[in-house]
Amino acid sequence: MVNLIDLVRRQCIYLDLVAADQNQALAAVTRRMVAGGVLSAADQPELLRRLTERESLCSTAVGHGAAIPHCYYDKLTTPLIVIGRLSSPIHYCSPDERQVDLIFLLLGPERVPAMHIQILSRIVRLLKDERFDEELRRADSPEAVLAALREVESRHH
Repeated sequence: MVNLIDLVRRQCIYLDLVAADQNQALAAVTRRMVAGGVLSAADQPELLRRLTERESLCSTAVGHGAAIPHCYYDKLTTPLIVIGRLSSPIHYCSPDERQVDLIFLLLGPERVPAMHIQILSRIVRLLKDERFDEELRRADSPEAVLAALREVESRHH
């Protein structure tokens, strides 16, 4: 089983994103990735294009106020999860019609599609944990998000 904590870097947790819609949210996340040195400025437009293209096929909102935008990104050798929290919830075509304020962006190399699907499934499962949900929304630092993720994974191992 994949441990999500192993796929999240401290510099990939953004707790103050501002966006009015899902396209702006994806742009905000990728801009922060560039600012944090996680993504090159030259690669940002291509990654954003892939994410918005994937989103146009079907919304990646999963309910519980969360979305899991994802795409294959072969510039990575291992999967990466970026966690973003929006300062105000946005409409995101969610199955439960709840607005989205949590984003778990998943990127991974195309050569491991089974792992990509396993990670998506694990994120969805953990987001159903009410305590984790509350801790993510209350977190005041990337360290608090990582602590919440460690805790929920220990409960659902």
